Amino acid sequence: MSNLSAAPAEWAGRAYGASDESRHSLARCSFSEPTYNEVRGSSQLSTQGKTTNRGSINVLTFATFMIALLALLLFIWLGRAVLADSTQDFDHRIRMAVYQRSSQPITYLMKGVTELGATQFLLPATACVVIILLRFEQPVSALLFVILMEGAVLLDITAKHTVRRVRPIPFFGLDSARSYSFPSGHALFSLCFFTAVGVFITIHVRSRRSAALTWTIVVLLIGLIGLSRIYLGIHYPVDVLGGYAAGLAWTGFIMGIHRTLQQNSSLMD
Repeated sequence: MSNLSAAPAEWAGRAYGASDESRHSLARCSFSEPTYNEVRGSSQLSTQGKTTNRGSINVLTFATFMIALLALLLFIWLGRAVLADSTQDFDHRIRMAVYQRSSQPITYLMKGVTELGATQFLLPATACVVIILLRFEQPVSALLFVILMEGAVLLDITAKHTVRRVRPIPFFGLDSARSYSFPSGHALFSLCFFTAVGVFITIHVRSRRSAALTWTIVVLLIGLIGLSRIYLGIHYPVDVLGGYAAGLAWTGFIMGIHRTLQQNSSLMD
């Protein structure tokens, strides 16, 4: 087999008047076949690379589910504390501390920020995100995003009617909402929405600076929306914490599924 492989190079050497030594050197260098050990080594490196990548994905998936579990336990603990009426002192002190630092410019800002967690904003925003994901051929991500937001609404309604906490009297002459107080739907919905959007963005950006900027904006928006509910007196502080915990638990569960599906897809490639 090696003689047949070397023949074309040797003929080419004769055609161009090369010496015998040059012809044999050309045949050895240009048409030598990879040995068994070379092929085996290359295959092992490829397998090791896939195994390492699979291991890192498994760790991230496990961590995501663990965060979701811890957040769920925190949400249950907060709900039990509200039912036991053991958070009133904490809620009152935080409410008054925030109210004492109020001002007209901050009030205008908080009234605007709080609308970012309302369904009037999040419903069309969710539709826009789904359209963008479908346009970029991400049907699984689009489906999971819809499930995430629809599930958040169902979770909010179920928790509110389970705990049945009466809302506080709002500040600044605002009207009180008709629904129950725990958990804060604005905090829950905003965490689910902006966290998922942050995940989708960072998956497709390669710059660490862009990823850091994305998550800075995400955390800032979620934090300001929750703070606005306390500042305006529409929710107790524990309601906002409960909304964050419920949102983190639900989002972590959905994102864990998203990572698992990504892992299975990459293993089949």
